[in-house]
Amino acid sequence: MEENYLKYQILLFGKDMLHPHNTHQLDSGLYKRIENYEQYKTYFQKSFNSLKDDGYIYTSTNNTGTPTITGITDKGKQILRFNNWNEYEDSLNLEKQKEKDLKDLDLKLKEITLKNQKLTPYISILGLVFGLGSMIWSIMDKYKLVFIDISIYFILLIIFAIVSIIIFKKINLK
Repeated sequence: MEENYLKYQILLFGKDMLHPHNTHQLDSGLYKRIENYEQYKTYFQKSFNSLKDDGYIYTSTNNTGTPTITGITDKGKQILRFNNWNEYEDSLNLEKQKEKDLKDLDLKLKEITLKNQKLTPYISILGLVFGLGSMIWSIMDKYKLVFIDISIYFILLIIFAIVSIIIFKKINLK
C-alpha cells in the first residue's frame, strides 16, 4: 500500500519536474510533497527500482554514479490518468476479468457450435431425401405415373429418412 502510494507520487513528481533529478533530489522533493514522508522513506529505493525496472520512468546515472530520473514514459503517463495507483491496479484486474469472461464466452460458443455440427449430417440427409422425393414426385406427376396418394408417398419419405439416419449413425459408430 505504502509502496504503491510512493510509486504514484514519484510519477507525479516526474511529470512536474523541469530537469532531471538524482535520487537525493527526488527524495527531498517527495519529503516536501508528502505528509509523514518518514513512514514512506523505507519504501523509496524499492519503489524507485520497481518503476525503473517496469519501464514507468526514464533513468540514467550522472557523472558521480547516482541514479537520476530524467522523465516518465508513456506507460507511466497512463497510470497518471488514474487518481492513485490502486485505481490503476483495479482497472488492470477489471481488464483481466473482462478477458477471462470473453474467453469463457468463446468456449461456450465453441461448445454450442460443436453441438450444432453434430446435427448437420442429419439435416443434410433429411434435405436430400425430401428434395429427391419432391423431384421424383414432380416427374411422376408430369408423366402421369402417380399410382399412390401423396400422403402415402410422404409417409414413405419419412420412413426412408429415418432408415437413412439410422444407417448413417451405425456407419459413424464404427
